[in-house]
Formats: sequence, structure tokens, C-alpha cells
Amino acid sequence: MTGSTISWYSINDDLAVEDHGPVGLDEALTIVDQYLARGTEQFDDAEKAIAATMFGFSRSKSTFVEICVNGPRFP
Repeated sequence: MTGSTISWYSINDDLAVEDHGPVGLDEALTIVDQYLARGTEQFDDAEKAIAATMFGFSRSKSTFVEICVNGPRFP
């Protein structure tokens, strides 16, 4: 798998998907770590919580994994 890349996407504050360019394994793991770190934050509204904690990786429209990090309930 050395040299392989995968595209990734995130969700913005308007709950729209934002596509990002391809990344390698090291960068993908850094992205995962950044999102996991947000799992302990509290947010003022659901849209901000989703934008901060939901992302995914994809090879095509039918081959993907979507991840949402659940944390404390917002106030």
C-alpha cells in the first residue's frame, strides 16, 4: 500500500459535503487524529458539532467510509 492515496471529505457548518484532495496514509491518520480530538468538545448547536466531528474517506461514490465522532451532549 505504500504510495496509495485516498480522497477525503468533510461536512461544513451548512451540513454540505466538502471534497478534499487525495491523501496518503500518514496524512489520513493525522486527519483521523484531529477529528478524534474534537470528540470531547461541546458545541452550541448540532450543525457545528456535525461539522467538527464528521468526515470520511472514499475511493468512489460507492466505496467509502464515513466517520462521526460522538462526544458529550451539547448544552
